[in-house]
Amino acid sequence: MYRLIDSGFKSYLVGGAVRDLLLGKAPKDFDVSTNARPEQITNVISNSRIIGRRFKIVHAVYGHEIVEITTFRSALKSQAQQSLNGTNRFTKSTNGALVRDNNYGKSLKDDASRRDFTINALYYDISNFSIVDYFGGLYDLCHETIDIIGDPKTRYEEDPVRMIRAIRFAAKLDFKISRRTSAPILKMGVHLTYVSPDRMYEEINKLLLSGYGLKAYRLMKKYDLLKYIFGQSNIDIMTSERGNAFIEYALTCSDQRIAQGKFNVPYFLYSILLYPVFENKLFELMESSFMAPVSYEKRKGLIDKIFRQISCINIPYFVIEDISRVWMDQLDLISIKKEEQADIISRKSLFRATFDLLKLRAAVDPYLADAVIFWQPYYEERVRIHELEKAAKEKRLMEKRLKRESKKKNFDSKQKGLGRSDAISAIAENAHAKTLEKRKNRRKQKAQILNIKINEDIPF
Repeated sequence: MYRLIDSGFKSYLVGGAVRDLLLGKAPKDFDVSTNARPEQITNVISNSRIIGRRFKIVHAVYGHEIVEITTFRSALKSQAQQSLNGTNRFTKSTNGALVRDNNYGKSLKDDASRRDFTINALYYDISNFSIVDYFGGLYDLCHETIDIIGDPKTRYEEDPVRMIRAIRFAAKLDFKISRRTSAPILKMGVHLTYVSPDRMYEEINKLLLSGYGLKAYRLMKKYDLLKYIFGQSNIDIMTSERGNAFIEYALTCSDQRIAQGKFNVPYFLYSILLYPVFENKLFELMESSFMAPVSYEKRKGLIDKIFRQISCINIPYFVIEDISRVWMDQLDLISIKKEEQADIISRKSLFRATFDLLKLRAAVDPYLADAVIFWQPYYEERVRIHELEKAAKEKRLMEKRLKRESKKKNFDSKQKGLGRSDAISAIAENAHAKTLEKRKNRRKQKAQILNIKINEDIPF
């Protein structure tokens, strides 16, 4: 920020970092807003690069941290007006969504008007250590309210993901959503189907895998958005009394894991969200065949059909494969009781996830308690082995790091007694000696294979 200011530009800390600092929380990332164009930013900050197509932004890298720098955006005008002025730098699709938006401006207030919610439109001015607030973000922060900037209907049309973001911030901060912000969501949920499926996948992951999944799930149900993501037929099963009880219990456990500093992965999230659907469809398949066992091929076909019906989010193929393996192995955990077979099952790579799903199911279906008791020792053994392997890996990495540091220390100590040219010569001689030694060893190996004698004095 100071680099930009020293170069004659304006620069402000903005968004989530300011909001979290005012709430007494540690920010996860930092966003900077400036009147410098992306190309000017990269000229000032060497360790940065331009990314994005819909709206160009700059990522500045500092160690393991990335600071996102955006140029001030101008308030949106009608496309016809922009064309008349010769400044048509944004494009809307037929449903009102912004598909191109490189509409730069110089006014901080115009830039604030383009932010999504008032609590995210707070700017920290480092030149005088003050907060700049144009839309009552401080008031909403004090009253724990999520309020959208501008006309809600228009803003949701421009970017339907704002509906998901409103829910995410309400769940994350435990805030309420203002009436004017929430009212259009019930009618405009269909706009989520216009969003890129890849983007929706990332948004749902952030929504449900960040430690407030249960609150977010309940808000998604309240505003009737789940059907646009998972399909109406699937949602009818997921939100049934039995399905809902299982999902809410599973999300509660997921949130507890994150509170303990652990993490969850997408394939397990979707395996619990959609398991009631798989279980229901599998039972229907068994009923149609007079309760006969369902073959592997039919079960696999059933899983493929479930995911083909979900078009709003693009769940990667490898994630679907992991979900499929966890679901398929559920039947093995219930039916297998022999130690020889159990030992083989417990060595599978996703056994721990499979057992975790079984435990979650047992909380809703008590008849699975015996299966949980049977598999618990195998699970604990796999956890113990995993911890040992993890410790061994960390030890190897530590040894490698210490070895590198030792080599560097020895090299630096040798260089102290040498001039620059002498040091370069020493490095070259050392490299040459190693090359000759390698060649000599290769000749010895070939000689042993061919059973012949070699002259040790000849280097190659």
